[in-house]
Amino acid sequence: MKRKGFDQVEALLERLASLQQSTDESPAALKELLPHAVAELSLILHELQAAEEELSQQNDELQTLHQTLETERERYREFFDFAPDGYLVTDPHGIIKEANYAAANLLQVAPAYLVGKPLLVYIGLDEHPAFLKRLAQLRSQRLPEFPGQTWEVHLKPRQAPFFLTLLTVAPKYNTRGKLVNLRWLLRDMTAAKQAEVALRASEAFNRAILNSLDVHIAVLDKEGIIVAVNEGWERFAKANGDPELLHTGVGVNYLDVCRRASGDLLAQAALAGIEAVLDGSQGIFTLEYPCPSPSESYWFTLYATPLAYEWGGAVVSHVNITERKQVEEEKSRLLEQIRQQREHLRALSQRLAEVQEAERRQLARELHDQVGQKLTALDLNLNIIWARLAETPAGTDLVKARLDDSLALVEETAVTIRNVMATLRPPVLDDYGLVAALRWYGAQLSARAGFTLSVQEDGTGQSRLPGPVENTLFRIAQEALNNAAKHAQAAKVTITLSEKNGLVRMVVADNGRGFKLASVAETNGQPRWGLMTMAERAEAVGGRCWVNSGPAQGTQVMVEIKL
Repeated sequence: MKRKGFDQVEALLERLASLQQSTDESPAALKELLPHAVAELSLILHELQAAEEELSQQNDELQTLHQTLETERERYREFFDFAPDGYLVTDPHGIIKEANYAAANLLQVAPAYLVGKPLLVYIGLDEHPAFLKRLAQLRSQRLPEFPGQTWEVHLKPRQAPFFLTLLTVAPKYNTRGKLVNLRWLLRDMTAAKQAEVALRASEAFNRAILNSLDVHIAVLDKEGIIVAVNEGWERFAKANGDPELLHTGVGVNYLDVCRRASGDLLAQAALAGIEAVLDGSQGIFTLEYPCPSPSESYWFTLYATPLAYEWGGAVVSHVNITERKQVEEEKSRLLEQIRQQREHLRALSQRLAEVQEAERRQLARELHDQVGQKLTALDLNLNIIWARLAETPAGTDLVKARLDDSLALVEETAVTIRNVMATLRPPVLDDYGLVAALRWYGAQLSARAGFTLSVQEDGTGQSRLPGPVENTLFRIAQEALNNAAKHAQAAKVTITLSEKNGLVRMVVADNGRGFKLASVAETNGQPRWGLMTMAERAEAVGGRCWVNSGPAQGTQVMVEIKL
């Protein structure tokens, strides 16, 4: 616009000069040309006024733009001067033209001191050739805004030791592609290197711990990709068909490995469990599984534990439990042998009880048939002799006294033999059953021991129990009553019999002084009866027997037998 105004003024001057020449040559023409000249001059003056106003407006805008540029320049300067990292601007040969405070602090000099100094003087001598080579490469480039380059160098502050610096340089070209300056970013890597060293040491420490564990461990990211494994994992994979770790190594998606085993129910269970841990729907997942190998079979427990980090993931470990499984299998085998031996022992005990009862029965029969008959015959003979002597004259009083004494001894012997026969095999047990036998035996024993006996039954007296069961219950009750008579000092003994749902239960309880069960620990808490304890007798017919007692609490002998 300003140029346009100047052109109009020059045109007006040329027009005036032309008019002046015309009037000089022909004064008569002045009158004719003057109005046109005045009009043209007025138009030009109007345009000049408009141009002046436009120039004034443009001047205001330029001032505003200048202030904005100054503000931005100050802001840039503040950013440049107070940036947390060191910034330098050099010419193409590395001579420093500008430096911010961070760069000056790194080099321990004032910013103004750096201006005009070669950056090379702050770089270690052994790194000078490489630095100069890079400068030459940057100067030889002809690409505008060539992207920056980054490398590590050691810088030497003015009065301090070298420190490692990450150096980034970006060349600045003008519109003609000529290198104008170099812009440098300096970042102190001392703390970062120390952190890196500490991190590596920590990683090495953690890896050493993981490798020391006799467990196969893999770390998965949230997508199920293996990001780390320990040596145990690698050894097992290499020994079991994956020597290059192509299917179970770092970078492999462990979930895909499980998915490919679509026909394996254990693999599908492992897949579902690990996915649940990864998506956070389950805390810890465990699974025991067999793992056959070419040489032998293994057992493992899989553990999937979530990683407590915001990026997620999980630790998958496989613990070798083969030895434990072998111990469990051996334990099961031994328990089965024990069970079989117990069954065999129970059968032998039952047979022993049957043999004992048979021997008792035979012995009782022999006593009855042989000794009893002979005692009866002896009694008859003695009575006959005593009757004949009664018919003789006096003088036989001494013989009669001896005969009377012999008859009393025969009677006592007969009673004793009857008692022994009853003890060996009471006929009432064979003839009338368990309840009657208990009442008969209890009545005889309580009369001698001085305690009262009560036999209570619920349904067991209605029908006879199997012979082995009756024999067992009678012998256990017999032993319990004898113990009460000998040791308990009881005033009352109660025998309770009941039968319900095919289970016979007998309780022999006294109100005596009781005892500590530990005192009979040598017989498993069960006093012995002959060659067998009460518990062994009960087990021989598929039942069980146990004792409850305590000082001043009486004693209870309890038996349960399944019919």
